[in-house]
Amino acid sequence: MPKRPKSRTSRTQAKGRRKRRASPKAKRRALKAVSLMRKGLSRSKAAKRAKTTGRTIQRYARPAVRRRRGHYEARPNDTLPRAMRMLSEDGVTAVEIRGSTAATHLSRYWHAVDHYLRTGDRRLLLPFEGKALRAGGHRFPFLTDTDTLERLAEAGEVQFEDLYETTA
Repeated sequence: MPKRPKSRTSRTQAKGRRKRRASPKAKRRALKAVSLMRKGLSRSKAAKRAKTTGRTIQRYARPAVRRRRGHYEARPNDTLPRAMRMLSEDGVTAVEIRGSTAATHLSRYWHAVDHYLRTGDRRLLLPFEGKALRAGGHRFPFLTDTDTLERLAEAGEVQFEDLYETTA
């Protein structure tokens, strides 16, 4: 019997299903669930709080989670890429961060900026003076000049709703 030529359609296309596109919101929820897992929650409880599923966590954050003795646990850190907001002299720019350590560092910076703008106390900004964040092959210096921070805040550039850049 002669061999049939291989089909150019995948199995999912043959069954009539479309291949799903990656959802930025689902990825963000999966990263939130991993963050909650690092704080001690189980995968199912973290997924419930982050309004996602264990399957979505596995799909978007598989390298950040491992299975040990039948239970899922979050690795201490990961190298998953995330689009986050970085403050520069021109305003807020989107930066592709690689890893939870860099994302935490940027989060602490935003906390320091928020603390300064609310209280006028710049002590939390001091560890960031002269420092920069490396992302996407570029160096992004942390903005710690209080006059510039206040100018950007008055212009409405500094907002604290979400650190993650929304891409749709």
